Amino acid sequence: MAAATTDALQDAGDWDVPRAPFVDYTAYPTPSIAEYARGSGVDGFLVGFLNTRPGGDKTLSWGGYQGDGDATTGDFGKEDFTAFTKNGGTPILSFGGASNAPLETSETDIAGIVAQYQGVIDNYQTKHLDFAFEGAILGDDAAQDRHTAAIGQLLQDNPGLKLSYTLPADGAPGSLVGFPPAAERLLNRLADAGIQPSLLNGLLMEFGQSAPADAFECCRIALDGMFTQVQAIWPQWSRQQVWRRIGATPMFGRNMNGKVFTLENMRQLAAFATEHQLGCLSGWDATRDHNQGTLPECSLSSNHPDLVRCTAVEQQPYDFAKIIARYRK
Repeated sequence: MAAATTDALQDAGDWDVPRAPFVDYTAYPTPSIAEYARGSGVDGFLVGFLNTRPGGDKTLSWGGYQGDGDATTGDFGKEDFTAFTKNGGTPILSFGGASNAPLETSETDIAGIVAQYQGVIDNYQTKHLDFAFEGAILGDDAAQDRHTAAIGQLLQDNPGLKLSYTLPADGAPGSLVGFPPAAERLLNRLADAGIQPSLLNGLLMEFGQSAPADAFECCRIALDGMFTQVQAIWPQWSRQQVWRRIGATPMFGRNMNGKVFTLENMRQLAAFATEHQLGCLSGWDATRDHNQGTLPECSLSSNHPDLVRCTAVEQQPYDFAKIIARYRK
């Protein structure tokens, strides 16, 4: 089912939270973005992930865990978010994630999807949403159609709502450069429905086998590829506007496939972002960045570092985020 709208959808404009690392808010213990902001100087966080539980009641909750309450009515995270926003911060609620079930994969009623998203917007009083779509939904045409239809309605009901799409991207010449074909199909669906996201954010991690050895070079190739794709999908955007709607999210430190994104790579990426005026400089994730140099289990002497909790590189807490905090300041 394609999006059905009666009026042309308003363009909410360029992304306005240029410094925003991701935070896995479903981790234990629950992170504090207010604390992370004090330690790093960052004034934005992409906070994830909101999902449904497969076989559950199609209600959005944090990580799909019903124990954290219904995200359309509950208070989970609100005290922390309020402390962060009082000091000028902007939390961006993120839906999806690598191993989770986005709402559209289980809820087939478009009105029901709209109602869930509207409930989260109203409950958390947010003007920014991120959809971190990986995995199965990128191959699920029906779920993408439902998402597009629901988002078209949501934008009509919430003028000025800024949308971000965080999607896998690669920098492997001869194999894959930029967004994969499945992600491109989603972006084309959005464009065909008149939807103009404020941010197209590339997950710059786990690069393919033909990617260069240097992690920053992989990122540069991926971002150049994303630019070409986005320019073709939204030809009404100027060259400068395309760059302003592109985001970069590397995996801090050691990646699961062994490639290492170093602090020097982060500085190089920040310089690239400054040169092109990217819409957002991000990274995965703030908790790993906080933990390295803090937790004993993140010691570099470990033969098997916990890459879920640690960056596994030589650094002090918040070193990656502190580079992000200086971007476009």
